[in-house]
Amino acid sequence: MTMTLPGPTEVNLRPKISMEKMCSSCKETKPLTAFYKRKVSVDGLQGKCKMCTKVSAYEWRDANPHKAKAAEQKYRSTTEYRTYQREFKRKEVLAKYGITQADYDQKLADQAGGCAICGSVEADSLGRRMYLDHDHQTGKARGLLCGKCNFGIGSLQDDPNLLRAAADYLEVYR
Repeated sequence: MTMTLPGPTEVNLRPKISMEKMCSSCKETKPLTAFYKRKVSVDGLQGKCKMCTKVSAYEWRDANPHKAKAAEQKYRSTTEYRTYQREFKRKEVLAKYGITQADYDQKLADQAGGCAICGSVEADSLGRRMYLDHDHQTGKARGLLCGKCNFGIGSLQDDPNLLRAAADYLEVYR
């Protein structure tokens, strides 16, 4: 008995590419930009649109507050999160006082890489090296200080008279 195999069939490996997709949740047809990426999907996008994904995430958080809080605490304890926060805060401070990263780097170079008061180049316990000191009256940036010097002049309200009085006091009891 002889068996014949069917002839080759045409398989379209590249179906017509649409610029729109239907959300599996709300059933609305939306542009591809309305969907998050998902590498393992055939089209490389999630089935739900961004809005439906967000809504379901909020609903899950409301239904599972303990799990959501635990997941958030776990993420916030990661080095990735702390690095992101530190970088975000640094950029925010520089922008607040009208300093660019190049200006900061120049100030640090002008100060030989150390504190403008004590010259220390050591980092504090959180790994921060220098704080951007500024005049609290005008908001103008002055120089870069280590944490101890920054805290010290801040505690004495940036008042030169109080700083001199503190120095005189220390001289008397030395």
